[in-house]
Amino acid sequence: MITQWEERGIKKGIEQGITQGIIEGITQGKARGKQETLLRLMRHKFNELPENITFMVTSIDDLEKLDALSDLVLDAKTLKDMGLDSQL
Repeated sequence: MITQWEERGIKKGIEQGITQGIIEGITQGKARGKQETLLRLMRHKFNELPENITFMVTSIDDLEKLDALSDLVLDAKTLKDMGLDSQL
């Protein structure tokens, strides 16, 4: 038999888990949107992208890094200018 305190603890744990899951989902969604935007901008500027560059971009989950790379697209002449050529 579960005590009232245990039941409250279980409910609180479930609520915290749900909240954490929502926050993680939102963060992942933001990262995915920024990844897709960055790839779109890069394809527009550099045409077809090597598969490893696409993989590298989709592996980045740091929102600030994705923003910085999106800003770099404006001035970059090559993928090397963006610092993404190390895997080429």
